[in-house]
Amino acid sequence: MLRHCNPILSTARISIIALSALCVLASAAHANLNPGDTQYNPVLNAALTPKYTSSAAPEATYNIPVTTLTSNYNYVPSNANEAYFGSITTTVRANGAGQLLFEYKLNNLQPPGNVPSTRIDRFTINDPTNPWAGVAITQAGADTSGLSTPVTTGPFGSWANGQPFSYQRDAVDQGISTNFTFGGSGTQLTSSSNDTSAVLWFTTTATHFRRTDVGLTDTGTVGTANALAPFVPEPSTLILSALGGLLGGLVAVKRRLRQK
Repeated sequence: MLRHCNPILSTARISIIALSALCVLASAAHANLNPGDTQYNPVLNAALTPKYTSSAAPEATYNIPVTTLTSNYNYVPSNANEAYFGSITTTVRANGAGQLLFEYKLNNLQPPGNVPSTRIDRFTINDPTNPWAGVAITQAGADTSGLSTPVTTGPFGSWANGQPFSYQRDAVDQGISTNFTFGGSGTQLTSSSNDTSAVLWFTTTATHFRRTDVGLTDTGTVGTANALAPFVPEPSTLILSALGGLLGGLVAVKRRLRQK
């Protein structure tokens, strides 16, 4: 026996299915960058998924300025191990819950004197203490404010807005690697053009941050700098901080009582 469908219920089911599909797409667009994950530039072909977010950082939500750090690359003349000349700027913002947004912007300037040009194809944000370990990255993205040099020999296309080809998060130490180019595609920060990156950003569940290392590379040149990164404090550190705050409060109360 055929059953008649209730058109109202059918419409409701279709709406629920459509909303579910939209939710899945939204969650995919704003997926966590978990240990072992790679997220690709949104302009790349559909085979390279998932994508990171191509837009400005959500500063309306993370609207509490925390701090900014600009660190020059450790340029040393005639030293191929410290050949980059420029800087990286980190900006940290917080939301109402105290969770932190990290923004990074790099430039690559022509070194002084008659020295070879350099390019930045990749950089990492981490150090041997692995500050990113245990931190959830809830969204990764990049705006289009950079000015970079397209790489045009590969199969995936190129761009000049300073966005990376991909973000990678190490499966073991959980640090962040940013690849501007891969297989002759993407872009690069060239010193002869004084190139700058887009603003590269990560929203996190972290409520603490500290300095960490930055490693800069191309196929044969390396360099270093500092940046700010999230971290999860050891429980003993949190206990000491709480005790310090409590002790400070008791001292203040005692001082007030003496003044009466």
